[in-house]
Amino acid sequence: FAQHDRAGFWYDAPDNGRFDRMRILKQVFFLCCVLALSACAGGGSDGGSGGDGVGSGGEPVIPEGNDNIVPLAQSPGADGVAFGALHVHNGVSYACTGNTGMQVASADSAGILKVKASKAEFEQSMGCREVTASPDGKVFVTGQGSGGGSWIGILDGIPSKDGVVSMSAVVTVENALIEELVATETHLFAALGDQGLRIFGRNDGQLAVVGSVSAGLNTAMGIALWTNNRLVVANGLDGLAIVDYSDPTAPVVTDTHGVYGTARRVKLVDDFAYVASV
Repeated sequence: FAQHDRAGFWYDAPDNGRFDRMRILKQVFFLCCVLALSACAGGGSDGGSGGDGVGSGGEPVIPEGNDNIVPLAQSPGADGVAFGALHVHNGVSYACTGNTGMQVASADSAGILKVKASKAEFEQSMGCREVTASPDGKVFVTGQGSGGGSWIGILDGIPSKDGVVSMSAVVTVENALIEELVATETHLFAALGDQGLRIFGRNDGQLAVVGSVSAGLNTAMGIALWTNNRLVVANGLDGLAIVDYSDPTAPVVTDTHGVYGTARRVKLVDDFAYVASV
C-alpha cells in the first residue's frame, strides 16, 4: 500500500438509509495501517492531522483482490487446544496453545508439517502466552503464572516429545501479563500492557531487569525493533510510541503517532510500520 497513508476495512455510511441497513452488523474490524515512520521519527505528533485515521490521506482504502490463501499442509491441535501466539525460527514453528502448553512442528522440503511435540508443557503452569527468538537462536517463552503475574524462560533446545519442557533463566514478572516479547543478542524486551515496557539484560545465559519505562506507554501491547536502538510500540488507544533505549537502564518515549483504532501489534519493514488495530 505504498501509495496510501493507511489501508483497512471499515464502514462508510454516506446516507442514513444505508446506515440503517448496516448498523446491525458488527462495528469493529481488523485494521492494518501503513505509516511512514520517517515522518514521525524527528518531531512528535500529538494526534492532530493524520493522527485519527483520516487526515490528509483521506479515509482508509479497501485493498483490491480476493485471492484465497491455500495451505500446503495443516496440523490440527490436540483436543482442547486453541492456538495462540506463533513464531517460526530456523524452520521450526512454536505455537502457544494456552493452558495445554506449546505445539512444536517443522516442515519438510515438500511443505509437509511434522509435529515434534503436540503438548509441550511448562512447570510454571498456566501454559504458554507468547514466544519469540533472538538472532543467536535462543527461543524465549512467556506465560501466566499460577499465582498471578507472568514468567519468562529460555527453551533448552527444541522440544521433541510431549511432557514438561526444559527451560533455563526463568524469571517472574509480578502483577503483569506479558503481551509480546522481542529479543536481540543482548536484551529481551517485554510489553506489559498498562505497566509499559521492561528491558531484560542477557548476561551469561541469565535474564535480569536492567530498565523500564511506563511514562507515555498507557497500554503497551506490541513491540517491533527499529534502527539506532529504537523500538516501535503498539500503544493501544494512544497509537504508536517510539522508545529510545540507547541507555537500556533509562529508556524513554521520544515520539508518538495516533492511528485508526486501538493499536495491538506492529511489524516493521524498512521505515514502514504495519499496525494491527481494532
